[in-house]
This record gives sequence, structure tokens and C-alpha cells, in this order.
Amino acid sequence: MDIILGEIGEYPMANYPSSIENITYGQAFGIACEDVNWSGVNESASEDGNSYIQMDGKCMCGGKKYKIKVWFQYYFGTSIDSVDETTLFEISFVGLDNDIEVYKSDMEDIIYSMFKMYADKNNIPLDESVKDGILYTSGWLLDE
Repeated sequence: MDIILGEIGEYPMANYPSSIENITYGQAFGIACEDVNWSGVNESASEDGNSYIQMDGKCMCGGKKYKIKVWFQYYFGTSIDSVDETTLFEISFVGLDNDIEVYKSDMEDIIYSMFKMYADKNNIPLDESVKDGILYTSGWLLDE
């Protein structure tokens, strides 16, 4: 990733997954992650023409601490400069301890575990049915 983003990491954290309307990504990541750093790449510099914001940090997952990397992918042609808290995105990669490739179901499990930690701490009912939709914001157009 080629741009240091600083405060722009707040934008994806203000959003909700399409399958959960009462817990933000920020609330879930905030309870599970620490030592977070943000970076990104603009659509003009990426290989696929999409913009990405990347989160690197440490997280608790399954009772163990891991290094984590998460990519928030924005629509083709969206400039990092135009991203705000309303910009739709998809989490296109979640890797633990230097993973270079992961299955979608593993990404859903990792992100769900963060939301479940927050839900349990705050007495919010949450079941595994929310995994379908946890990797993207409401309104994200999925490939059929």
C-alpha cells in the first residue's frame, strides 16, 4: 500500500455490515484489535483499478493473539480522496499471521468473531446467520 492514511481509517469503522444494523465495524474491531495502523492505495496505483484501505494490527481470535491484515475495497474508480463514512465497501481480504490467501468462509469467521465479542460484552443477541453479509456494507453490489 502506498499512501499513509492516518485518520481515514475512521471512515470504514463508522459503517455497518449489511447483515448487522446495530454494531459498527469500529465497535467490533475496537474490542478485538490493538496497535492498528492504516494505509491505502488509490485506484490509479492498484492493479485492478480499485481503491483499498488497509488495516494492520493485532487481534484476539479464538482466544489467541494474531497479527491481522484487513483490506477494505472500494468500487472501481473511487478515489481514496473521496472516501468518507458513507462510502460503500467490501472486505476483500482478512489475513492472520502473514496469510497471503484465505477462503471467504475464513474471513467471515474472523470478522464474525470480532462482532460476537462486542455483542457478548454488550448483551446484544448475535447468531451465525449474520456471517452472510458481514464482509460488505449495505448497498454493495455483489457479483451474481
